[in-house]
Amino acid sequence: MVASVAAFSLEGYAAAVQGASDAGFDLIEVNLSCPNVHDAPQIGYDFEQSERVLTALRPLCKQPFGVKLPPYFDPVHQERMAAILLRSGVEFVTLIQLGPATRW
Repeated sequence: MVASVAAFSLEGYAAAVQGASDAGFDLIEVNLSCPNVHDAPQIGYDFEQSERVLTALRPLCKQPFGVKLPPYFDPVHQERMAAILLRSGVEFVTLIQLGPATRW
């Protein structure tokens, strides 16, 4: 069973990850492409904040630890996030699939 957690602050993410880890979920996914609410930007587009969150959360989680990311259309952004994921101990990534009308 996978717990996908989202929050508005590092403290909120920490509480959610700790709670999900303690509850015994099989995998913990930190959702950086949420929250999807008006006037609340997706944290996954703030690379510095994303790294702070992932680095702080990894030690709280006993299970495999992953991240759900928003779409990155610029290869520079993809490379930047890939480096963050390697440094922060993320073990799996959840991504969206572009629809058939989208062409690269």
